[in-house]
Amino acid sequence: MKIVHTIPDLRAALAPFQHPAFVATMGNLHDGHIALVNQAKPLGEVTVASIFVNRLQFAPHEDFDTYPRTWEADCEKLQAAGCDVLFAPRET
Repeated sequence: MKIVHTIPDLRAALAPFQHPAFVATMGNLHDGHIALVNQAKPLGEVTVASIFVNRLQFAPHEDFDTYPRTWEADCEKLQAAGCDVLFAPRET
């Protein structure tokens, strides 16, 4: 599984393909996320997942900082599911 962190790197990774299948997540993956990856695989030439904890999705009373971040376990689960590319942008 190729891991990319920038849009230019994602574009480069996807350049050989016409039909990517994409699964967006905020990480802390569970069986439902992996089921989506499995469903996506036959729909495209390359399977892409994202992990991005988006602070804009949190209301003021919710705690962005305590959202579970399980990077290594998430990568292992995606790799085992046959995900081809993981897009993990960094907040800038």
